[in-house]
Amino acid sequence: MSCSRTSVSEKEAESLKNEIKIKQNPDAFFWLQNYYENSNQPEEIIPYSLIMTKDSSKIGCYDFYKQYLKILHLGKFDRKNLYKLDKEERTFLLYILKKGALKGDEYCQDELFYFYNDELGIERNKIKADSLYKLLPTSQT
Repeated sequence: MSCSRTSVSEKEAESLKNEIKIKQNPDAFFWLQNYYENSNQPEEIIPYSLIMTKDSSKIGCYDFYKQYLKILHLGKFDRKNLYKLDKEERTFLLYILKKGALKGDEYCQDELFYFYNDELGIERNKIKADSLYKLLPTSQT
């Protein structure tokens, strides 16, 4: 894909899907994500987000978490909707967030920081929250 491109055709989207399936290509994921965000089916990115969680890069984990919550709640993202999920779903999404946080994804770190600090916390843990806070870019100022 050219850096000057702003959109992807349907044919190119199919090629990007293959790049993600075979090579877990972060650039292909970026373009496919852009393609689906501008479509009437943004949830179609979720299987590719899940594939990207297996990649060594930090791409995919936060997007999977966000899209999963959006699908279950009429296209609206609200982190507190995690509380509405059953225990297995919550555990899985927290696992995905932890995986992304360990890879350096600041969005995943921020979400975990929130859940570790929240009064209604699923996994309230002040020690983990404090250690994550040190990693967040906003704490570096």
